[in-house]
Amino acid sequence: MKSISHAVILAALFTAGPASAADPAGTVIATVDGSPIYASEIKEAIDLLPPRQAETLDRTKLDTFVENYITWKLLAMEAQRLNITQTPEFAKRVELARNDILISLLQEKLQSDVSVSENEAQAYYLAHKTDFRVPEARRARHILVTDEKKAGEILKRLKAGAKFDAEARLNSEDKVSAAEGGDIGWQQRGEILPEFSKVLFSMKSGELLDKPLKTRIGWHLIKLEGIQTEHDPDFKDIQNEVMRRCTLERRQKLLPDLVDRLKEKSKIHINTDALKSLIPAAMAR
Repeated sequence: MKSISHAVILAALFTAGPASAADPAGTVIATVDGSPIYASEIKEAIDLLPPRQAETLDRTKLDTFVENYITWKLLAMEAQRLNITQTPEFAKRVELARNDILISLLQEKLQSDVSVSENEAQAYYLAHKTDFRVPEARRARHILVTDEKKAGEILKRLKAGAKFDAEARLNSEDKVSAAEGGDIGWQQRGEILPEFSKVLFSMKSGELLDKPLKTRIGWHLIKLEGIQTEHDPDFKDIQNEVMRRCTLERRQKLLPDLVDRLKEKSKIHINTDALKSLIPAAMAR
């Protein structure tokens, strides 16, 4: 039942009942005491889910979703049978839910109007360059073995002129990088084992580590292939990411900014004396 949102609960509550006919010409997915549940209802319920959750609905999850929807229908129908919709408490909660939905739709409307031009994105990039700075990265090859003696033997062959990639393919127990001749690609600080990273970022380009490095997973023979220094990427290369971040930042500010404007032009008075009367005596001490 966790896969159905609060909004779907409300939808089920207000549409439940034997006379429901949301889509009389549509496909009936299920029936509950003779009351049909149409494909359009399920689609509308799915549309109310967060985008990522909706995108991951496969056949198994969809079956569960429909079962949960039917459960909500049954509970809503039972609530109506007990006349819960006629109670003052129901009216209070509906009003609260109505306000929540209004605010949510207001936010969606505000966000839908947000757009960022290329010039605005470029200005944003210049003002936030450090946020997009690419840290130093190093490309290396390694050979991993679990036996120190074997590591020493391989190192002797490498120092004598053996090809690193050939030795990696034949001997490395890291099968993924072994298939690439020991290449582990570009690595930034903190992306690999700490002791490996410390050594790697102290080496010179083209250097072969003069002794095997011991880590918790074994013995490493390391060759540094290249160094990519910290740099600011060209705007064109990251334009889409800059526009995404700029748009997101603007959207996040929309509601707080609107609240500030509304408060500035509204006359708001809080009766602090009356407010104090709401505080339990034990808490007021």
